[in-house]
Amino acid sequence: MADNDLEARTITLAMGTDDGTVINVTSGGSSKFSVDSDGNVIAAGTTAVTGATTFTAAVTLNGGATFGEGDNIAVGTSTGTKIGTATSQKIGFFNATPVVQQTNVADPSGGATQDAEARTAIAAILTRLETLGLFAAS
Repeated sequence: MADNDLEARTITLAMGTDDGTVINVTSGGSSKFSVDSDGNVIAAGTTAVTGATTFTAAVTLNGGATFGEGDNIAVGTSTGTKIGTATSQKIGFFNATPVVQQTNVADPSGGATQDAEARTAIAAILTRLETLGLFAAS
């Protein structure tokens, strides 16, 4: 039988275990995922989730996540979504070393020759980077 045939799998559902796990799902003798008393889902090994799936509690990925080519991340449109919830959390883009939120760059001022249009453009760029959280707000 193929690996994904339902007849080839035995799924055991254990509820109320001694370690605080509320639900534990095993297949083929090994744990696949469990749900603790706080509603956290803990997946074991490589777990594929296909189709539209909604998680209403926090999902912790300790081994990272890989998205297939052309896969997208859709987020809500009312409240919005944060990547990083504290300025001390480290993030890196495009294989750069993860760092904490960068300090603010001072607004341009002074100088013998002032170019108001360039200063306006630089200030707008700084504002946009601050808005995205890539720079600390001034």
